[in-house]
Amino acid sequence: LNIIEQLLNDYDADCELRDAYGQTVLHLVSKLRYYKIVKILTDSSTSTSDLSTLQDDDGLLPIHAISTGLLTSKTQQEGHDACKCMEILLLKYPNSIYGIDFSDTTVLHLLVQGIFNSHETNSSLSSSWVQEMKEPILRMFTMLIHHNQVNDDDNVLLMEDESGWSCLHYMYEFIHLTFKNNNKSDNKNDDDFKNDKDDDIKDIKEEEEEIEEITIRKPLINLLEKSISKLKLKSIQNDIYSMIKPKKAKSKYLLQRGAYHRIPIEDRNNVLQGEQTLENIAKKILRANNENNSSPTHKIVVLCGAGISTSSGIPDYRSKTGIYNTKDGKDAFSNFHSNPKQFWEFARKTFGPIFQDEEGETESGSGGRGSGRIKPTPCHYFLSELYKKNMLQRVYTQNVDGLEVRAGIPQEKVIQCHGTINTVICSQCSQFKPTSSTPFFNPPTSTQSEDDVEVEEALQCPHCGSPLRPDVTFFGEPLSSSFFMNQDYDFNHCTMLIVMGTTLQVYPFAGLLNKTSLLIPRLLINKELTGPFRSLNDGNHKFRDVAYLGTCDEGVKELAHLLGWNERDWLSSL
Repeated sequence: LNIIEQLLNDYDADCELRDAYGQTVLHLVSKLRYYKIVKILTDSSTSTSDLSTLQDDDGLLPIHAISTGLLTSKTQQEGHDACKCMEILLLKYPNSIYGIDFSDTTVLHLLVQGIFNSHETNSSLSSSWVQEMKEPILRMFTMLIHHNQVNDDDNVLLMEDESGWSCLHYMYEFIHLTFKNNNKSDNKNDDDFKNDKDDDIKDIKEEEEEIEEITIRKPLINLLEKSISKLKLKSIQNDIYSMIKPKKAKSKYLLQRGAYHRIPIEDRNNVLQGEQTLENIAKKILRANNENNSSPTHKIVVLCGAGISTSSGIPDYRSKTGIYNTKDGKDAFSNFHSNPKQFWEFARKTFGPIFQDEEGETESGSGGRGSGRIKPTPCHYFLSELYKKNMLQRVYTQNVDGLEVRAGIPQEKVIQCHGTINTVICSQCSQFKPTSSTPFFNPPTSTQSEDDVEVEEALQCPHCGSPLRPDVTFFGEPLSSSFFMNQDYDFNHCTMLIVMGTTLQVYPFAGLLNKTSLLIPRLLINKELTGPFRSLNDGNHKFRDVAYLGTCDEGVKELAHLLGWNERDWLSSL
């Protein structure tokens, strides 16, 4: 506490700074029920804004975070600490009780849905938890109702979320569904329930004392109903109880979520001049270069997957015919430690042509890699051209084939996120120096077809006798340190992100997509939409994303054309 006070008072610490999820420090300490720190923050005069109005990336306010603190409490003391947080916040910011998130959810919506085990939210709160936490729950609700205004315009009990329901709708929904689930002889459908609402409500009143889930929550139900009666709003009870009001479709949340809502619309439109097209991506690149002819200012980061290598003859991993969807491929990559020979047999058939010339001979030049029958694709040469034009910051590739380097990109510009097939290491010890994997890709003899050739024995480590393995990341293994080493610098300096030939399903690689600044344009070149690109037209937050649907080779050729590149120059090596 002393340290926090010193940071605020002596160093003018900024209480409005956000974490990766858009949360301020007040969000965090409210969720953790640290009421003494909440008191310090709300009393601090260093912030020029009303801290209670600052929304995170989901639109949640600190008052919502306090409700989360209550709903995640494990003891009564923690529950009462959450109540103290609420008391402090409402004392300082009384109007925060009417705060809503991006789906118009109030703090009472969150609390009622959590405590009444809303079927829609699949809440895990049990009746035993509600029984244990009865005192802090009633204390929290009493406090909120006390701060509630008595007029209809500012009545948090009646405020409706995006679906058109108040917190009371959710409470009565729970009573209705609980009653129906416990009344085995009741075979009525929802229409029957609506038509016979008066009789059903009477039955619920008579039966609810026998239903534990309702009985435990009875004090809270009484408190809310008493509040309705005091406000002379009894007429709403039958309307809500009868469940005659259908829910509306939800869309506002998805249109607004994300950190983008804090960026002025003018700044968003300036990213791609308001049009999400490949042409505007090209104009963005050309405009920056024209302004700085002597030293191009673009620092493009590229994320690429197996889709950039398929036209060279290397299969992808996750399509219907991909490596992971064939029994041989899945077994080979999953069972190396139990059957290294099986892996190397599969690897030789799949990746061997990288190392072999047209006659099937393994070449020894350039570290045993030679030119090979499998050659880089137009995608690889496009990346190489970006490097030659001083526009490439880094390539992060999921591929293990090494074709990026083969195309002329320096090794230091390529991060092989999942390793490389071009070198081998010991599967157990660190004494074996990484070396060329060429010996594993011996060509077939004159009397054998290539498919029939088997790797007789996986080479063994001369130091410990364990099988040698390719320097790749197998299932369940952590990525190498090189994956993390340059991320901060690369994405802090990135001026454009290009994503090619990947499903964006494998983490942590897929997480790289979100490391750029929010005003950095992102281009997807892929056969199908994936990741956040699936919803390109949903809301104003998609101002920076562009997708080209087609093969990766087609996409880079079209972009190169828009950039004015001559194919005879940048594709001369093909």
